[in-house]
Amino acid sequence: MFQHQKLRLLAQCFLFDSWLIQLPAMCIQLTLALFKPDIASNHAVLRMVERRILEKQFVIVKRKEVRWQRAHSEAFYAQHRGRFFHRRLVEFMTCGPIIALLLAKRNAIADWRKLMGPTKTYKVCVLIGRGTGGGYD
Repeated sequence: MFQHQKLRLLAQCFLFDSWLIQLPAMCIQLTLALFKPDIASNHAVLRMVERRILEKQFVIVKRKEVRWQRAHSEAFYAQHRGRFFHRRLVEFMTCGPIIALLLAKRNAIADWRKLMGPTKTYKVCVLIGRGTGGGYD
């Protein structure tokens, strides 16, 4: 799925149709942060993560709590179809609410990936020794 198609799907899934922002022509980027049901249901952790996002100079353009239908989850994770974790991931993402944040910042995509830290379980547990999103910068 091409990136622009994925963004269109996300806009439809999360109904980000009521926001209008005017960004300067400089290198402001938008990126999407999705907090899975385990984080979305833990308000203390969610507040801590949002505070960390703001400390890193991101602007939270839009915040929305949503519940994904199975079709949304399968479409979003289609690139992983056939992998050993796909079915569990799709089911997990539909088991409760998700918090979606639309973030803006110069170099938002690279900075968000850096803030999240490694996503590969092996790298997180063995090489780093901390969980994803553990304050890497």
